[in-house]
Amino acid sequence: MSLVAWCQAAVEAQLPHVCEKGTLRIHALHSCPRPVCSLYPLAHVHPTDARADEAVPTWQEHVIVTAAYRSQDAWRLAYALELSTRVDTAHRRPHRRPAPHLPPARSLTSTLTAAALHYFLVHDHWTTPIDHISLHVLARAQDAYLFPSSHQHPNKRVLSDAALIRWWQTCLSHVALSVQARAFYIIPGYTRLDSHAIVPLHPAKDSAVSRAQWQYGHPYHVADVPLPLHPCSWEHRHAATRSEALAARVVPTMIPVFPDDPKGRFVNEQAATAHEPGASMKPIPRAASLAHREAMAERQALECLSIDGFWERMGFRQECCSGNAVGIFVLSTTRQGSAAPSPPPKARPCSLPHPMLEDLLLKHMMQDACVWHDPSEAATCTQRLFDAMDRAIQRKGGGDAAPYADVTLPAISTDVLERAPTHPPAHAPPSPASVRILPVKKKARRS
Repeated sequence: MSLVAWCQAAVEAQLPHVCEKGTLRIHALHSCPRPVCSLYPLAHVHPTDARADEAVPTWQEHVIVTAAYRSQDAWRLAYALELSTRVDTAHRRPHRRPAPHLPPARSLTSTLTAAALHYFLVHDHWTTPIDHISLHVLARAQDAYLFPSSHQHPNKRVLSDAALIRWWQTCLSHVALSVQARAFYIIPGYTRLDSHAIVPLHPAKDSAVSRAQWQYGHPYHVADVPLPLHPCSWEHRHAATRSEALAARVVPTMIPVFPDDPKGRFVNEQAATAHEPGASMKPIPRAASLAHREAMAERQALECLSIDGFWERMGFRQECCSGNAVGIFVLSTTRQGSAAPSPPPKARPCSLPHPMLEDLLLKHMMQDACVWHDPSEAATCTQRLFDAMDRAIQRKGGGDAAPYADVTLPAISTDVLERAPTHPPAHAPPSPASVRILPVKKKARRS
């Protein structure tokens, strides 16, 4: 099943409560897989052995999921998810009907996000055999990530840092329950008890957050979690062997470095301390090249810091202690597989070259010229994006148009709305008893 069909089925299974009938159009664009070494740049470098080991590339696939909504006149982009970088919403989305006694329904943003992430956590959807999958999410509150100026519209709800962390935990709880994944979260600078003000420690027992069994902390100390890098024979000119550098459970081999990533910037800064005057390092053989000696020194600097110490120092970073909390979530799922080498991943249908997909996102969505807070300008930008996606697929994707799926969102019927405020369900929790607080009266001073 394709990603578009998967998201379409998820929305149809959990339709949101909307005020007026409309149509939702879902697009999904993929880039061709390409090998990159930036995810674990120093994993293959041995800190003291100068033997030249080839870097183990990780395969990167850029994915963009968008959703546009049309009620009467024109399409307007309402949602965008860029894996593995950003997720954002525009102001133009189906207006939810606020009624206290309507059947519970998840928001459209939560449904689409959980569906897209769930798709990639299912092992059967990968073109190559996968034994272990880790999903990393960084929750950092911003006014706008993908839609410039969209926060200027009053209908867009910008969450605070604490509310965003709670939203991501609830959204990822549904994903973790669907694939039986182990769930970890950590808020740098907060202990488990200190994080109680942001994430409740004892939610309702029947909630998704409680059933997901979240563990506070990072998953890199769990012994049965396999190492992220698995070198195969086709990735090397010679027979691949697991070297001591790749087998060590240290910061360079366990913590990935993503684009625009606070922990990635900390990894790079910690590695740069190897080049500071007075840095004490183990003797490095002179037989290696200058670039390899520098990489060995950076690997030594990172190995001097334990993984627990890394997360402890992350709490003192400006991005984590400047008044805003940052949440880091990791879902991990493993299945028993064979150790036989797998072929390189294949490109999905209608995949685009990586630079073309990035250029499409920057030019038609993230430029300041794209005015997303104005309804008429948003309709123009959306149509311009649709045309650009179709042209890109025709030129490089091998198709006639970008793959999409339409979902009809029905409005809540009038009779249901009329009965909802007056007929609460039988399982509704009782309203809390009113509590009167008496002010404390101080005794008057006697003269």
